[in-house]
Amino acid sequence: MARMTYEQRRQGLIAKIHVAKTQLALDDDNYRAILQRVTAKSSCAEMNLQELQRVMAEMERLGF
Repeated sequence: MARMTYEQRRQGLIAKIHVAKTQLALDDDNYRAILQRVTAKSSCAEMNLQELQRVMAEMERLGF
């Protein structure tokens, strides 16, 4: 099996973060506030892999 590319890993984390948003019942304002607090960015599309990993860790801390 081929290794996942950087972009595939990035896109996978973005998808997982969006699932976490839904499961944690976050509205858009609260979701973006978390992104802003953790990375100083308001959209996953602007984030690199490390920033997305930090957001995922925060979602897990919040109960995902």
